[in-house]
Amino acid sequence: MQKVRQHITGVMMSYQVLARQWRPSTFSEVVGQQHVLQALSNALRHQRLHHAYLLSGTRGVGKTTIARILSRSLNCVTGITPNPCGECEACVQINEGRFVDLLEIDAASRTKVEDTREILENVQYRPTSGRYKVYLIDEVHMLSRHSFNALLKTLEEPPEHAIFLLATTEPDKLPVTVLSRCLQFNLRALTREEIAGQLSKVLSAESIPFEASALELLARAARGSMRDALSLTDQAIAQGDGQVNEQGVAMMLGRLDPRDNIALLNYLAQGQVDQALQHLRSLPDRMTDISDVLNELQNLLHQLALLQIAPNYLDSGLVKHQEGMQALAALLAPEQIQVWYRMVLEGRRELPLATDAFAAVEMTLLRLLTFRPVTASSLQTSAPASHGEPALPEPEPEPEPTLAEPEVAQQQPEQVAEQPVQAAPPTPPRMPAKPTPPPTALDEAELVQQQDAILQQASAQHVPAPSQPEPMVEPPAAAVEQPAATAEKVAEDPLASLLATRDLLAGTDSGATPPTPQASEPIPTTAEPTPRADSPPPKPEPAPEPQVLVPEHVHALQAPRAELTPQVREAADIDGWSASIAGIEPQGLVRQLLLHSNLKQQAGGYVLTIGSNKQTLWSPQTEQHLTNTLQQLIGDAPLTIEFGEVQNTPFMIQQEIDSYRLQLAASYVEQHDDIQALTAALELELVDGSIQPRD
Repeated sequence: MQKVRQHITGVMMSYQVLARQWRPSTFSEVVGQQHVLQALSNALRHQRLHHAYLLSGTRGVGKTTIARILSRSLNCVTGITPNPCGECEACVQINEGRFVDLLEIDAASRTKVEDTREILENVQYRPTSGRYKVYLIDEVHMLSRHSFNALLKTLEEPPEHAIFLLATTEPDKLPVTVLSRCLQFNLRALTREEIAGQLSKVLSAESIPFEASALELLARAARGSMRDALSLTDQAIAQGDGQVNEQGVAMMLGRLDPRDNIALLNYLAQGQVDQALQHLRSLPDRMTDISDVLNELQNLLHQLALLQIAPNYLDSGLVKHQEGMQALAALLAPEQIQVWYRMVLEGRRELPLATDAFAAVEMTLLRLLTFRPVTASSLQTSAPASHGEPALPEPEPEPEPTLAEPEVAQQQPEQVAEQPVQAAPPTPPRMPAKPTPPPTALDEAELVQQQDAILQQASAQHVPAPSQPEPMVEPPAAAVEQPAATAEKVAEDPLASLLATRDLLAGTDSGATPPTPQASEPIPTTAEPTPRADSPPPKPEPAPEPQVLVPEHVHALQAPRAELTPQVREAADIDGWSASIAGIEPQGLVRQLLLHSNLKQQAGGYVLTIGSNKQTLWSPQTEQHLTNTLQQLIGDAPLTIEFGEVQNTPFMIQQEIDSYRLQLAASYVEQHDDIQALTAALELELVDGSIQPRD
């Protein structure tokens, strides 16, 4: 029985946890913290040693480990070196924690001033076996105020053989007088890649099978601490019965499998309410805290945004789920992902205010369903027929008025002959009329009512009724021909004639000038009149005056500037001088000078006035380049260049356009109903300067 007990005791004592077994013994084995290791290595190499070092950082990042390596480097038999041998008596005793000249003090348990005074009483004695007496005070921020006061004088001027190594997780709690007496190093939290790489190295050396995705979960759960990662790895090995797999680690951590996250978000994106809520109700059995669902959704939305914009930066743990991620990224727009991310973040903030964590998570999912992308199927399912009420028919759009001048002209040949022929005034170009939809089958009563109303309106405007069309007169060959099929349709179909008259009346009511009936022998408008034989020869037109400006580059240089409209983008759109500059495409300093100048024509020549603030850019070479460039516009005409005050330069006009477009964009945001509703619902604040006009 005693042998069995000894065997069991030997087995129990033979195993050492990974965090202690894989504690670094040299600076080269430390993961990360290169900014600290380089400074300490250089100081040891050149023997520029400080009497007090302060190592600060979160838990498990290597504060105590680096302090022990530093004490071993100071007391190694081979000398002060950044690479201690690890084999001498001092290195071995420090590794085993029994070196007499290394005093490790837990400040959390010895906070009284009496404890500090007891420690300081032995500082004056030289080390017993080592080169330096090292005081390693861990969690130094836990000392009392009186203890710090007792430590100040010794910390400022310690004996030559004493070195203080202070470690803390909260350096802001230390007095400024202590901080000013120490050489401070801030250790950063380790990245997930560094932690996952170290775990892969450890498990490979221990011959334990693992999955890379499981290591990603462990690295994320460690939150920058290598000690936490190694402790979780020990637990994962026990959970997976000698191996580390993704499913076992997810169950141990109370996290969801990535496939569950993708499925839940897919249900939300497709609007499948029942499937999403059923999936949510199946999660509490596999999670320690149901509120972690929001954390998982937030992380997944972050990865989806990366997949859409920067796919190369996708989390390595989700690479094997990339097919499902890509399908989900194609289903959601980038703007939708950003909105959902903000909603999930707001849901996490509301968790402390909710009476039940599950209800808070479910309410957040319902909010996501409310703001999901609208599809054709969702519009059909949201019809009012679901409430048992008949859907109201949509009002049919009224046909727009069409140009029916040829029909009226053919129906009124006699009145046209009585009126004198007058030249038609120029009319502004009209937009092409939309095609009139084909008349549907109307009820007989409605047709009679419409016909009576149109006839009454026609009689009030002295327009003859179309019910009895007069005989058609064959137009001459020079006139514009009317398609025969249209004429027959208007003449034979009373409904078509009725609609044509209605369109004509609509055009008259809107203020348009009624079409002038054409005479029996209309004057062609497209052909030039043929001169008679006895007419005098035409007078020769005067030759155009020679212009100095080249037509292909100058666009109405002296024309007044046009008004600003929402369609204007560049100064060249409304200003002639700006358009001329854009036409010649100047470069470098010449372009800068022209953008801050005005060109005017005076006494057969031209005067270029440049802003006086640009005179520092002037040089003889610049003048030569500017003159050669303007020759494309003015040719060999005399040119005078001067500096002075200028107004309405192309640069100023462009600034005015940009300011105008920015005001339009801000006004659009303020008047947009959807944006204002979203701002009120989510209590958003508009960031000044974030609105930019879009081209």
